[in-house]
Amino acid sequence: SLLRIALDATWRKLMTLYLRDTDLAKRYSVSRSTVWRWTREGLLPNPVQLSHACSRWRLDEIEACDAERDSGKS
Repeated sequence: SLLRIALDATWRKLMTLYLRDTDLAKRYSVSRSTVWRWTREGLLPNPVQLSHACSRWRLDEIEACDAERDSGKS
């Protein structure tokens, strides 16, 4: 039903996990500036602007990016 679809979409949105630049820097063992450079270069997805001074990366997009990169290494 349409209500179920709307509720599923709302639930997914509420359950989205976001990562800070410091989280990504730690994940990849690089500096924060490298995270931003990789983003500019298209190696990482663009962050979501949650407010004027708050940008975060969606964990699901980071995981998809990692999986795509790993599949290309074979």
